Amino acid sequence: CWMEVQMYLLYFFFLLEIVSNKVVVTQKPNSSQMFSGETITLTCEVQGGESTEWTYEWRRSGSVIHSTPSKDWTFNVYESSSGKYTCQCRRKQSSETAELTVYSGIRSGAALDNTGL
Repeated sequence: CWMEVQMYLLYFFFLLEIVSNKVVVTQKPNSSQMFSGETITLTCEVQGGESTEWTYEWRRSGSVIHSTPSKDWTFNVYESSSGKYTCQCRRKQSSETAELTVYSGIRSGAALDNTGL
């Protein structure tokens, strides 16, 4: 029973950390107007999440345009770069691996499976 309580507490604190972190986007230069060919750096800061590894997904006007493991994204701007930029952060977590080996041909004596896997 105590083990279940500990697991629930860990899950609660995990959710609390996700909800309590504020994501802030800054830019250098700090201007909303630029000329074609100039360079900008957008930075995505997760306040309160400095000790966590994050992956960053950048969106312009709602569409995903760039994914990176770095909080900084530097690029040259063009007229097509105009829009509202947001950053979505995800914890960098990986599962255990699942290994799959596929052989050509049909296994002798095996029934055909039409599931497409």
